[in-house]
Amino acid sequence: MSQMNSSTNSQNARRCVESIWAADWETVANTFGEEAVLIDPLLTEPVRGKAAILDLYKSCREYEPDMSGEIKSVTSEQDRVVIEWISYGTMAKPFPGMPASVVGKRVEIPEVNILEFRDGKIISNTVYADTGAIRRQLGLETT
Repeated sequence: MSQMNSSTNSQNARRCVESIWAADWETVANTFGEEAVLIDPLLTEPVRGKAAILDLYKSCREYEPDMSGEIKSVTSEQDRVVIEWISYGTMAKPFPGMPASVVGKRVEIPEVNILEFRDGKIISNTVYADTGAIRRQLGLETT
């Protein structure tokens, strides 16, 4: 296994996030390794494999077709990158298990992702998001 430098991994992380917002699926796919794993608190189990991760991101755009965002910080050391961003979007349809009342509501989702790289490709993405804040913005929690 060869180690890419921190700067290259940071650039690849930034490119991946910006490509998700732009719905540039070819670039997103090129940033992940074939056996990558994504862990997200909004999901009941990890998403395994580049194709499944790509499908997840594509489906997110169906729920929030106007998704955009802002990268707040990128920190890297060797094969680990921590990237913090805020995504913005308007709910076009409810996520599974959510009521129709979320449609039309705007959300700001702050996230921190810890990415592990191997040979310049993301092999692990652990997502940390304030799920309570998301639920409050959608009117699903009041406190």
